[in-house]
Amino acid sequence: MSSETSMGLAPAARLSQALAWACLASALALPLLAAVALWRLPHAEWLLRLGIDTPVEVSTGQTLAASALAMLPVLALSFGLFKARDCLTGLARGNIFALTTVTHLRAFAGAAAIAALLGMLVPAISSVLLTWQAGPGQRTLTLNMASSDLLLVVFAGITWQIASVWARATALAEEHAQIV
Repeated sequence: MSSETSMGLAPAARLSQALAWACLASALALPLLAAVALWRLPHAEWLLRLGIDTPVEVSTGQTLAASALAMLPVLALSFGLFKARDCLTGLARGNIFALTTVTHLRAFAGAAAIAALLGMLVPAISSVLLTWQAGPGQRTLTLNMASSDLLLVVFAGITWQIASVWARATALAEEHAQIV
């Protein structure tokens, strides 16, 4: 019986590998699904989702720019999911105290925080962009803060802190290994 199995790491390794695959699938699917959803969204629906209830003429250029902006949080989260996959793959391989494993977790946390912040900023920028050509008094700046965005920022901060502690533990393990 290997020490990995006797310590109960084999189920953890399998779970890490399964989660790594889920991260990979999500990282690939999210941008594609978001792009399709944005492409299919009518101009009027864009405005309603941003809280703009006055009819405004929106050009194709404005729609393309707003679509590109809307993809930024999704792409940041997708990058983070790739990094989470790398972290989980390292765990599945048993690289628990490897600095690269910790670095990938920290990169995931940073990307998740950026995605959350962009999720709060992009609608405001998009509302200005989509109403830029409207007449005086019809231009809009919409501010929106959803609890899901705030929770993602908190989650990212907690994950960043755990990665920081883990990095310190990794450094201590390396020091200990050099002494022994």
